[in-house]
Amino acid sequence: MLNAPYVDNSYKWAGGGFLSTPEDLLRFANGHFAPGFLQAETLEVLLTTQTTRDGTETGYGVGWSSSTNAHGERIVSHGGGSVGGRTILTMNRDTGIIVAIVANLSSAPMSTELAGRIEDLFR
Repeated sequence: MLNAPYVDNSYKWAGGGFLSTPEDLLRFANGHFAPGFLQAETLEVLLTTQTTRDGTETGYGVGWSSSTNAHGERIVSHGGGSVGGRTILTMNRDTGIIVAIVANLSSAPMSTELAGRIEDLFR
């Protein structure tokens, strides 16, 4: 076993740098779908892809990547990483399936495709 070098992430707490668990990420994602937690209009603003001045979609909402999977379903996701770990969190807006993957390895191969393969196991 090899420990990752210590890094003080407190400088980026406003934009990340938190330690979490898959269970915490699932609670966070479920909160987005829970009636009354966020207003429907607010959720749409967060999860809908933004557009540039010329109307080109960016594929990114407010903090969430926005895409469509092979089933034609709307997927939003956010990944993160720091020294010693990586994560990916996906929410299927059409099925409600949420996938949270956490690895304690800086070079772990995280992707929405990996999350999609895991999601398919629950169909």
